[in-house]
Amino acid sequence: MHIKQVKISGFRSYRDATISDLSPNHNVIVGRNGSGKSNFLFAIEFVLSDKFSSLSSVRRRELFHEGIGEGATVARVSIVLDNSDRRIVTEDTDEVVIGRQVSAKKDNYFKGSKVITRNDMILLMTSAGFSLSNPYYVVKQGRINELATSSDATRLRILKEVAGSEMYDTQRMRNLKSLHEASMKGAKIEFLLSSIESRLKMLQKAREDAVEFRKWDRIKRSVEYFIYENHLKEHRKKLTKLDDEREQLREVIDKVEKEMQNTQESSLSLQTEQSELENRISRVIDEKSVLLGEQMQLLEKKTELELRVGDLSKEVEQQQSARKEAQDALMKLDADIDSKQQQLNEIKSEHEALANEMAELNTYIRISDQRCEELYMKQGQTDHYETVEERDNELKKQIRLCERQVAEITDRIAEIERNLQDGEEEVQHLKQQILVVGRRIDECTDETAIVGNKIAHIRDQICQAIIRQQEAVREENNARNEVHVIEMDVVRRDGRLRGVVGKSIMSGVDSVKRILQQFRDSNRNGEYDHILNGYHGLLVDLFEYDDVYVRAIDVAAGNRLFYHVVDDDVIALQILRKVNTEDMMGEVYFFPLNRILAKPSKKIADQDGRPLIDALRYDGLFDALFRKVFGQMAVVRNLEAALRIMKSEGVSCVTFDGDQVRRGGMMSGGYLDVNRSRLGVYLVHKKLLKRKDDVEELLKNATLKVQEIMTDVDNLRMKEVALEQKAAALKDELDIGLRKKYEMSQQLRLVVDSKEPKMALYMTQKNRVREMEANKENLEKQLGTPFLSQLTAEERELLQNLQAGIKEKRARMEEVANKCAELDVIKLQMENFLSVNLLRERDSLQARVDDISLLEKRNNLQAEIAEMESLSHRISEIAAKVIELDEELAAYEESKRMESVGLEEYQEHQNELELRRVELLKKVDRIYMKRFDLLARVEEDLRKMRNVYPLPLHSKEYENCSLKELNGKLSEALNHLREYKVVNEAAVYQYEEANALWEEVKKNFDQNRADLKAIDDALKVLDQRKYDAIELTFRQVSKEFRLVFQKLVPGGRGSIVMRVRRTDSKRSVRPNAHRVEAFVGLSVKVSFAETADIRDVQILSGGQKTVVSLALIFAIHKIDRSPFYIFDEVDAALDAQYRQALADMIHELSKRSQFITTTFRPELIASADKCYIVNFRDKESRIEAVTEERAYGFVERTHVGH
Repeated sequence: MHIKQVKISGFRSYRDATISDLSPNHNVIVGRNGSGKSNFLFAIEFVLSDKFSSLSSVRRRELFHEGIGEGATVARVSIVLDNSDRRIVTEDTDEVVIGRQVSAKKDNYFKGSKVITRNDMILLMTSAGFSLSNPYYVVKQGRINELATSSDATRLRILKEVAGSEMYDTQRMRNLKSLHEASMKGAKIEFLLSSIESRLKMLQKAREDAVEFRKWDRIKRSVEYFIYENHLKEHRKKLTKLDDEREQLREVIDKVEKEMQNTQESSLSLQTEQSELENRISRVIDEKSVLLGEQMQLLEKKTELELRVGDLSKEVEQQQSARKEAQDALMKLDADIDSKQQQLNEIKSEHEALANEMAELNTYIRISDQRCEELYMKQGQTDHYETVEERDNELKKQIRLCERQVAEITDRIAEIERNLQDGEEEVQHLKQQILVVGRRIDECTDETAIVGNKIAHIRDQICQAIIRQQEAVREENNARNEVHVIEMDVVRRDGRLRGVVGKSIMSGVDSVKRILQQFRDSNRNGEYDHILNGYHGLLVDLFEYDDVYVRAIDVAAGNRLFYHVVDDDVIALQILRKVNTEDMMGEVYFFPLNRILAKPSKKIADQDGRPLIDALRYDGLFDALFRKVFGQMAVVRNLEAALRIMKSEGVSCVTFDGDQVRRGGMMSGGYLDVNRSRLGVYLVHKKLLKRKDDVEELLKNATLKVQEIMTDVDNLRMKEVALEQKAAALKDELDIGLRKKYEMSQQLRLVVDSKEPKMALYMTQKNRVREMEANKENLEKQLGTPFLSQLTAEERELLQNLQAGIKEKRARMEEVANKCAELDVIKLQMENFLSVNLLRERDSLQARVDDISLLEKRNNLQAEIAEMESLSHRISEIAAKVIELDEELAAYEESKRMESVGLEEYQEHQNELELRRVELLKKVDRIYMKRFDLLARVEEDLRKMRNVYPLPLHSKEYENCSLKELNGKLSEALNHLREYKVVNEAAVYQYEEANALWEEVKKNFDQNRADLKAIDDALKVLDQRKYDAIELTFRQVSKEFRLVFQKLVPGGRGSIVMRVRRTDSKRSVRPNAHRVEAFVGLSVKVSFAETADIRDVQILSGGQKTVVSLALIFAIHKIDRSPFYIFDEVDAALDAQYRQALADMIHELSKRSQFITTTFRPELIASADKCYIVNFRDKESRIEAVTEERAYGFVERTHVGH
């Protein structure tokens, strides 16, 4: 076994230090003077040494650490002992933790977490071989010099301590004391024997008179007994009658009290209902006020909406009428336009036919003119051309010119055709686009109507949601008001509960609840699961019962109902420690289940009672706890049954009314109002808290409902905004579509109007081609023909025909031209009328018909109407609700009036019952007075009967005598007894007792003589054993001192000599005690060299004295080995050679025992297994493990500094 760890907290210069993993062999501690090395060793001695067994408050405060900041108020030292070798046989663990903690008022020892006594600590260490008789397992700085300079007698005293002589001395003192007491007792017994013998002679005559006196006294007592018994029977009959009357009155009183309780409960119930009614009335009034306010706002809004709806309706009706008129006018205008267009088409067809005819005539005339001109030229060719070849060349030129012109005109015709084709395609495209735009306009119109309906629907939903929100807010306010009312009631009930149970206990319950909540909030990774799962709540919450047992349970358990139930005492301590740390108020009591030891509950054979625990329903986990609290308590019908069962079964009893009879016979109780009992008040408080939780849950749900509805309203408003944005986008798209359709219609009209001039140009160019081709044909025909000065007959005929035809065609052409000019004027007028008047008017009417504002207003009107209808519906609901509230308010007022009347009736009835109860109680009091008087008489009879008891053997002969006969016999006996004026009635007994006493005293006298001899023998044995122990210890110490000194001082010699005084055989009868007393001192003789003389230790130098002292200490250690030793700078006065020898010695001894030493020298460091250094900073010592090199460095620096 060795010290494994030392933990110091608030002790002297150490605030908080821990030194761990101490070597089981040699540990060296270095540090500057004043750093706290000695305080560390002192801390170990503080736990283990008997020198500090009792400390005054002043010495305790001197132990507290006083550093920077607030000083410590508790000093604690814990030591961890390695017990792997099971040296401490009582502890089957590898480690044993012992410690000591002192405060200003307390001084406690600990083993693990358990508080133990100082004696327990001594027994624990003694069982491990730790000798308290060896004063040198801790050697401080001054002890070496003290031992070196001590006297021979002091060294002898130390040797005796090592030998354990104190135990023999203590036992010897006890034996001497016993011897003295036995001698004194023997003298007293001898004196007593002579006194008893004298008294026996005196009692012989008195004994004879007493025999005769006893004869008549037995008769007198027998007669008196039966006289008293007759009186007792008569009194008991009266008592039985009174008990019957009292029981009848008690039953009546119970009925009255029960009726009073019912009346009181009904009254309280009515008061609660009245309070609730007042709250309901207040809520109804508030709700009605809110509804009326809402109704006023809705009526104002409805009036505003009605005005807006009226205005919108007029505007819509006006626009619808205007649109209808525009539609009718548009239809009529379309018919006119169609008619005019048809007429114009007919004129255009006629005009086109005339234009074609005129073109044909013009072409024919031009071709004929050209042919005539060619014929005229042919007739005069000789005048213009000299040869045919010259003429043909000219003709070819003209032919090529015609071909080029035909080609150009043909290209132009093709381009015109392409333009006409493109125009036709553009017309078709425009028509298709107009159809697409028109369809989109229709779609936008339909979508606008749909979106308008959706907006109206959304607004209606918003209105309904707002109404629901208002209803939810009212519900929330009602729930909040109800919570407030219940909270006020909870506060009142809580005050009442604290008054019944006790403020300190209930404050403790509140503190534990807060601590458990802190544990829950801090329970990361299941750190406090064992506490939270191991706490089961209050005892009152762990069982169920029937209401009839409320009073009995309340009286039986008392305030223990509010004790906290936990799995074990560790959890209780943790909770208590947290309560104390948080400085919380209140008293906290625990039932740790692991500490509950309970007897089995007793079975009750009597039919008038049953074990109270059988009336409880609880979890089997708590069986021991409930047996502890209720197992020795029975519930009974009445007090008579309670007294009977208490005597027969030996258990405490309690009635259903709360009267209690304890096992010692003490009675307590009286009327207990359930509503004022702990259990009753707690149940009401608990139900109220449950109701509060329910209402708070309703409030929470109502708040969530309000938030959900508000979220719905926000979502609906967002949808409304989105739909309004969509409606605005559709309106913009519709406006753009109408504008685009109008623009495309205008473009289509322009494209259609541009077709006619292109067709005219096309026909002109076609006729021009015909002319050019005809000219080319004539020119080609002239090629190769001979020169002629005159035309042929055929040509002349052709010329005449051509001239006649030209004349005829020109006449026709003039006629056609005139007609075409007339048609041009008419066509132009009609086209202007269509484009300028009819078409523009149609566009205007179409714009009015397609105007989107009507749709918007209609949608707005529908939305306003829907909102107005919703408001009207809500106003109707509010009106109906107000009527309902008025009816409810009237009903509440009537209920309140009826409850007030009922309260008055209950109060009157309660007063009547109270008066009746008082009268009945007075009757009961009178019965009790009579009963107490009879009981006193019965007690007096019983006392008198006990005085004459026990009865003589032949007393039965008087049992059946009448009272008169008994009185006669009593008179006769009294007359005989008067003859004996002075009689020692106890002479017989006194003689017998004196004789028995003489025999007993004689026996004691003989025993006293034997005891004196045994004590004297024991003293001789003790003296012999003491002498043997001292002599053996001396021989062992002398031998070990010689060997150790030789190791410490090579070549040296040392011995220990026992000094004795000359004995006188006449001084004592005990030779062994005399031999021990002859030892007067222990001297030490040493020589530090082989050739040196042996000298006494007193004349040595300081270093040599230290060597001698260390040799003596090591010698003592070798014969009385301790598990560990503590040396404080024992090498301070030694030279280097002796320090090395000391280090070698410690190194040798550390193989069997642990050494903890402090030093300023390097020799001990060299032999150490582990080194530590102590530093002192900021008024606080700190200790840490260091390497051997660092310890050397510190020692070297210290010597250099010095």
